[in-house]
Amino acid sequence: MACWRRLEKRYSQIIAILNENIAAGPFDKTSFILLAQAYHKNGEIQLSSAIYCKALNRWPNDIDLIIPAVMLLYQAREYQQADEILDRAAKDGINNLQISRLQLQSYLRRGKLDSAEKTLEI
Repeated sequence: MACWRRLEKRYSQIIAILNENIAAGPFDKTSFILLAQAYHKNGEIQLSSAIYCKALNRWPNDIDLIIPAVMLLYQAREYQQADEILDRAAKDGINNLQISRLQLQSYLRRGKLDSAEKTLEI
């Protein structure tokens, strides 16, 4: 917490540098993640989830992007977009316990009990 307070003073500079990094190297996944985390730490959930989604366009099957993107989209009440990411992950056969849990929640929320049952069987 104390570390973030120190960084808060340089927040706009951090954001600018990370955006420059992404512009210079659009396949710098670390800068995408750090930018999304900085926005999240600052309470900017929509911006954070948008950055994760932009990164998912480049790395669509990356578990380290899928999980936080879906969780932030849920937090932002962007259920349809989160469900699309999870549906794509299921279609692509991504096997991860945390993603399976998120898929189960998604199926139950949407009333897709047959898909929820299949997820529990895996």
